[in-house]
Amino acid sequence: MEDEATRVEDRGIMTIDTFLDLLISFLVLIAVVGGVFVPTLTHEFSNWDDPKHIVAIWKPSWERAWMILSDWNLRYTGVSYFSPLHFLSLMMDQVLVGPAVTPQAWISKLMNIAYHGANAALVFVLFSVLGLGRRAALFGALLFAVHPLQVGTVAWVAERKNLLGTLFYVGSFLSFVRYSLTRRFVYLLLVVVCFAAGLLSKPSVVTLPVVLALWLWWAGDRSQREKAPYTLFAVLFAGSVAWGLYTVSTEVAYEGMLPALPYRPLLVAGALLFYVSKFLYPAQLVPVYPKWDVEGNLPLFILGLGIVTAATAAMTYWRNRIDRLILFGLIFFAINVIPVAGLVPFGHMSHSFVADHFMYLPMVGLSLAVARGFQLISARIAHRKNVQTVAIAGAYMVVCALGVLSIHQGSIWQDQFALWEATLRVNRSSAAVYNNYGLAALMRGKPEKAEELFQRALELSPNLAPAYQNLGRLYYNRRDRDGARKMFEKAHSLKPQDNFPRLMLGTMLREEGKYSEAIDFLTKCLQDTPRAYLLRIELARTYKEAGRSLDALDELDRAIGVDSLNPIGYLNKGAVLQSLGRLDESITQLEMSLENGETAEARHLLGVVYLAKGRPEMSLKELARAHAIAPQLPGVSDNMARALILLNRIAEAQEICANEAAHGRPCSEEVLKQLAGSQRDG
Repeated sequence: MEDEATRVEDRGIMTIDTFLDLLISFLVLIAVVGGVFVPTLTHEFSNWDDPKHIVAIWKPSWERAWMILSDWNLRYTGVSYFSPLHFLSLMMDQVLVGPAVTPQAWISKLMNIAYHGANAALVFVLFSVLGLGRRAALFGALLFAVHPLQVGTVAWVAERKNLLGTLFYVGSFLSFVRYSLTRRFVYLLLVVVCFAAGLLSKPSVVTLPVVLALWLWWAGDRSQREKAPYTLFAVLFAGSVAWGLYTVSTEVAYEGMLPALPYRPLLVAGALLFYVSKFLYPAQLVPVYPKWDVEGNLPLFILGLGIVTAATAAMTYWRNRIDRLILFGLIFFAINVIPVAGLVPFGHMSHSFVADHFMYLPMVGLSLAVARGFQLISARIAHRKNVQTVAIAGAYMVVCALGVLSIHQGSIWQDQFALWEATLRVNRSSAAVYNNYGLAALMRGKPEKAEELFQRALELSPNLAPAYQNLGRLYYNRRDRDGARKMFEKAHSLKPQDNFPRLMLGTMLREEGKYSEAIDFLTKCLQDTPRAYLLRIELARTYKEAGRSLDALDELDRAIGVDSLNPIGYLNKGAVLQSLGRLDESITQLEMSLENGETAEARHLLGVVYLAKGRPEMSLKELARAHAIAPQLPGVSDNMARALILLNRIAEAQEICANEAAHGRPCSEEVLKQLAGSQRDG
C-alpha cells in the first residue's frame, strides 16, 4: 500500500518533507558529481576524435550553426552520423566563454560535468517514479553518477553526444511514465520532443520505443496497459526504423570489420559478459581495449554464449519470481548494449568490439537493478536496525570507493600523452593506440619516441595509412624530404581519397619550385574530390608563387565557395591581393578571415597591409595582437619595430628587439640598421 506522501505527490501536490528530501538528494548528487569530475577541468582536448568536432564548431557563428544543422550528407562535419545537437552544444560552450583566440577545453569539460549531473538527477527522479524509495533511488543515481565506467564519457569532449542522448532518452522515458500515470497531453508531447532531440544527439536512442513498450506491458500495471497509446508507439517505432536505416547508410563500415555473421552472437555474448564484469570490477579501464579474436578463441566464446543463454533461460523461466524492476533493469541494460555489441559494423569496431562509453546509457538499467536489490534487502532487515544501518553504510562506502576510483580514472584523460600511455599498459595489440600515442609524442616534441611508436603500429598493421602519414609528417619536420615523400606516397597509395598525404605531396613540390608538377598533381586530385578545401588552398598558393596571381584568386574563390566559414581561404586571398597592391581589398578579406577564426597570421598580415598604407598606429595594434597570440611568428617582431620607428618610438622598438633577441628571435639586420639610423637622426 502506498503511503500518504506518495498519494499526495501523485495528485500533483508536494509536501514540505518531500520537497526537502528531493532538495537534499539533488544537492548530494551535485556535490558528489562535482567532487569526482571537477579535476577534469584542467585537462586538455584529446587527440582521439576531439579535433574534428572542435574544428567543425570553431569559430561560433549563426552561419556555422546552420551548416551543422543542414549537414545531412556529413560533408561539413566529417563524422559518421548526423548529430547536430551534439555539435551545437559544443559551439554553445565556446559562446559562453565569450571572445577567445582558440577553443577552450575547460568550458566543454565543465559542461560535460553539468550534463552528467543533470543525467544523474533525472535518473534519481526516474527511479523514484518507477517505485524506488528516496534512499534506494539516491543510491542508484549515485551508482550511475560515480561508476568508473562513466569517466570515459564525461572526461571526453567528443562524447558529448552520449551525454545528450542519455539526457533526452531518460527525459522521454520519464515523461512517458508520467503520461501513463496522469494522461496529461504535455507529457505525451515531451516524449516525442525528447525522443527527436535524442536521435539528433546520438543514434543509440533508437532503442527507446522498445524500452517503453517493455515497461508498459511488463512493468506497468493493468490499467496502464489497457490505455496504451498505440498511435504514439507507431510514431516512435517508425522514427526508430527510419533513423536506424539512415544512420547505417552513413556509418563507416568495411569488409572484415566484424567476424562473419555466424560468429556475431558469440561476440554479443562476450560483450555482455565483459560489461557486467567491468561493472562489478572496474579495473584497467581504457578508451581502446584489445580487439578480440573470436574465431581463434572459439571454445571460450562458445562458453560465454552458453552462460548468457543459460542466464536468459533462467530469468525467463523464473520471471514471475524475480522482482519486476530488477528484471526490467537487466533487460534495459541488455537492450541498450546489444546494438553496439557487434551485430552491426560501425567505426569503433575497427579498433575494438567494446568501449566504456557504450555503457553510459545501459548503466541506467544496471543501476536500477542494483538499487532495487538494495531496497528489497534493506526492507527485509528493517526490523534489525543495527544490521540495516551497517548495510546502508556499506552501500554508501561502495559509492565512495567507486568515486575514488573514478577520480583516479579521470587522471588518464589529463592529456594525450597520459591517455595513450595508460592505454598501452592494457592494450599492446592495437595499431591505432600506438599511432595515437606516437602522434601525442610528436606533438610533445619527442620525435624519436614517436618514430618508434609509428613503426610499431606498422608492424601490427602494415597497411595503416595514418601511421605512414604521421611518419611522413615526422620526416618532413626533420627536413628528410625523401623519407617524407616516401611515407606520404605510401599513405596515398593505401587511401587515395585521403587529403592530407596529397596535400603534403603537393606542398613539397611547391617548396621545391616544381610549380608545373605541383599544379598538375593537385588539379588531378581535385578532379576526384572537387570539395577538398585545403587542396584548393594549396593549389592557389602554388599559382601565387608561380607568378599566376589571378589564377590564385580564382582558385581561392572556389575554395571559399566550398567552405565560406573557413578563415584560411580569406587569409590567403588577402595575401594575394596584398602582393598585387590591392590593399583595401586585402583588408576586407583579412577582416573576413578574422571574423571566422582568430589567427596570428591574419593579424600579422593585416598589420603589414596597414603599414604599407602608411597607417602605423593601426599596424602596431594588429601586430601586437599577432605577437600576443604567436610571438615566434616569423617577421612579426620586425614589423612591430618598423611601426614603432615610423611613430618615432625608438626606445620601444629597441626594447622589442632586445626582448626578442633574449628569446632567440633577434630582429633582422635591416631593422637593426633602421634603429641605428633613427638613433643617429635623433
